[in-house]
Amino acid sequence: MLRFKAILILAIITLPGWAATGIPVSGGEERAPEQWVVDPFAEWVEFQKLQSRWLEKQSRYPDHEAWLVRQIFRDSHRKLFRTYQEGASLEGLVEDGQFDCVVGSWALGSLFEAMGFKVTLRELNFHTYLRIEGQNVYVLEVTDPHQGVKEGEAVIADYEAWVHTQDLELWSGISTSPETAFFLRVAPVNNLLTLDQLPGLYAYNQAIRAWSEERHEDAWSWISLSTRHYSSTRTQGFSKLISSSLSTQNTSGGRSEALGSPWKSPRK
Repeated sequence: MLRFKAILILAIITLPGWAATGIPVSGGEERAPEQWVVDPFAEWVEFQKLQSRWLEKQSRYPDHEAWLVRQIFRDSHRKLFRTYQEGASLEGLVEDGQFDCVVGSWALGSLFEAMGFKVTLRELNFHTYLRIEGQNVYVLEVTDPHQGVKEGEAVIADYEAWVHTQDLELWSGISTSPETAFFLRVAPVNNLLTLDQLPGLYAYNQAIRAWSEERHEDAWSWISLSTRHYSSTRTQGFSKLISSSLSTQNTSGGRSEALGSPWKSPRK
């Protein structure tokens, strides 16, 4: 079943135990933020093994694209994606196999891009899904491990009509709420992204999470990272909101701290 609450709904709900942290590598150190953005899965052993395996199979079966796409999708859910978790972090994905539509699409899209597919992502208000193009076009719904591969014009059209309808129903139900007015704009979101922009969307969700937990300095760090990689109406709007709030807080004598890196925020 499709999960919509994993993206942008974080301003409304709380996910206990989740924090925006870096990924420890050997020796317990964290990788630099920009290195993570450029190649977030470079040191994920299972990911690298899976990628090597399917690159080799692709070279042996170049005319069996649809079979390869389906098998890679299934294999990724056996080896990489173990547990669906709303608001999953990159750390949770690498260490425990926790995934949602954002980090799952990021990893799966990276696999297919390495195999030569053109990869794009459709960003909705509360969801994102993959579209890959090789000899044919496929839509991949990473949160549905059993029926997540959509192929054929009619099947893809039916799926997209359904998922967009579900997303709009959620959006219309909360778009006028004062609690969410700062990021739910007048027009619903329906954007096409590249993998290079996905780190910005991921960081935007982390900013919302940090803001909802009143970790305002962390929220500023996350939204600053977000807008460097994906500037949109709502990321810019949220950035202005956080900046204005922090300026007001500092002017009125509130606590003022250096804005730290979200990649090194302490666990809660």
